[in-house]
Amino acid sequence: MASSKHLKLLRNMLKVGSMYSMIRVVLTTIQDACALASV
Repeated sequence: MASSKHLKLLRNMLKVGSMYSMIRVVLTTIQDACALASV
């Protein structure tokens, strides 16, 4: 049985994960733009 504390922790982890993936997408987009600019 999952306690409410456990569920809250899980939700926070999901929030951090989505934030991390968003940042990664931005970083890869910037890297691609720099690669195109250098060519």
